[in-house]
Amino acid sequence: MARELEHAELAAADHLVGEALDVWRLRYRAARDAGLDPFDAELFASSSADTGLLRRLHANGCDPQLIAEIVL
Repeated sequence: MARELEHAELAAADHLVGEALDVWRLRYRAARDAGLDPFDAELFASSSADTGLLRRLHANGCDPQLIAEIVL
């Protein structure tokens, strides 16, 4: 991942290493790509919420706020 990390990512994931950090980053990025704000994306990345559901809702044009309410 050759992009600059957002401040929220750095703060929330500072205790993670290796594969756990990679998974957290992927989940965080999926949430941000779906339109969730950094706070909700952090909550999503740290949870066991369904990434597939998040992506389906986004692909079907669901409002980011509603996505957050559903998956969080």
